Amino acid sequence: MRGKIMPEQNEVETKQEVGGCCVPETCNCAACDAPVKAADGGLSPIPSWQIRMIDEWYELKMRHTKLHKMLVKWDAGTLDFTPKCSKELLKDQCKVMRAYLTILEIRAEIEGVSLPQ
Repeated sequence: MRGKIMPEQNEVETKQEVGGCCVPETCNCAACDAPVKAADGGLSPIPSWQIRMIDEWYELKMRHTKLHKMLVKWDAGTLDFTPKCSKELLKDQCKVMRAYLTILEIRAEIEGVSLPQ
């Protein structure tokens, strides 16, 4: 998993929270388009908007995979619990998640964002 690139704790303490971003003299958070601190302490060569897009795609892909596996188990009669909502509703959710993944993948291709394999 790509994990979000976040500023160090001492940097966070100097920032004021405003909406989804912090407003310091030099912002290093992934919530804005300023350079972000990489895990090794250097600046990330990937723009923060691309990191957010990759994170969004990855999280959605993992959730879609888990939901799909659950539906397969439900169809096979091996699911170890009974969901409260209908199978049709969950299948609709799975289809919409797959469609959203496809949109993100097309957008990534157009914008030159490399998604993990």
